Amino acid sequence: MNRGYQAGAVAVDRAVPPQEDDGAGRGERLFALGLLLVVIVAITLLAVTFEIVAIYRLGTILLADILLMFLYLEVIGMVALYYAKRNSVFVYPILLRSLRSDGWSS
Repeated sequence: MNRGYQAGAVAVDRAVPPQEDDGAGRGERLFALGLLLVVIVAITLLAVTFEIVAIYRLGTILLADILLMFLYLEVIGMVALYYAKRNSVFVYPILLRSLRSDGWSS
């Protein structure tokens, strides 16, 4: 009996025609995206501040610190590039994360 109910639910979902995007809500989506990007930059700048304070307290700069600063710079650069060209460039952090999980980093 449960299978029949699930099959019926799938049939109902397929019967509903897909709605076309008529541009309604586009402004809200762009505002949300802009807000998200501002939050990303703010959090990145906060992380840079924490890293600089940690370097100052330790009194030495490690290779990991330099690499982290480079990644923070890349994130800020990608957000700036998005605002300049209006296309997504957020594929690279996903690529870097996948390389790291495959054992490319220690």
